Amino acid sequence: MTSIVELFPKARRLAYDLQTQIQFLEKGHASADDVGVSLDELEQQLKILDSLASQERPAQRENWRRKLKELVGDKDFLREQLDRYNNSRQRQGREAREREALLARRNAALPSGVVDAYAEEGSSLLRSQRMMGDYLQSGQAALASLVDQRHRLKGVQRRVLDIANVMGVSGSILRMSERREAVDRLLVLGGMVFITGLLYYAWARKGVGAGEPPAP
Repeated sequence: MTSIVELFPKARRLAYDLQTQIQFLEKGHASADDVGVSLDELEQQLKILDSLASQERPAQRENWRRKLKELVGDKDFLREQLDRYNNSRQRQGREAREREALLARRNAALPSGVVDAYAEEGSSLLRSQRMMGDYLQSGQAALASLVDQRHRLKGVQRRVLDIANVMGVSGSILRMSERREAVDRLLVLGGMVFITGLLYYAWARKGVGAGEPPAP
């Protein structure tokens, strides 16, 4: 006999697969009948699990019943989604049949020229809707491109700011170096002028001393 420990993971896996099936169903990639069969199988497994939980010891029984309650809630939600989908499909089919019957009555009561005009108008409306859809897609693509360009420009701006910061630091260093070189040139020039003056003074003093007559 299957134990609750073995069957519960299978039921939970089936509930997860049903969520995927309903997503495919809403996109038109699955059958409502197949989803209904899987839901019936899940309900049958939950009944068996409930019976097996009642055979567990009291402490384990409450734990399993709590888990089963969550799984039953998932099953009920999935059943609601399937019912809502089936009701929507039935309503759409009924509305389509009513439109076809109404058009058939109108076509029977109208001249062929008027019917052709209505048909042309309907074709023109469909073309306009397709064109509008194309415009919307083009607009969405353009917006996506602008957003992508904006992100790229932000990255470029950050890199430019980084380079500017580096260049600012380098410019400051260059300006300090230029000022230091100017001060050094002034010091060297001043030193040269001072030494030249000193040498000229010494030479002049020596010339004056050489022109004086010796003492008696």
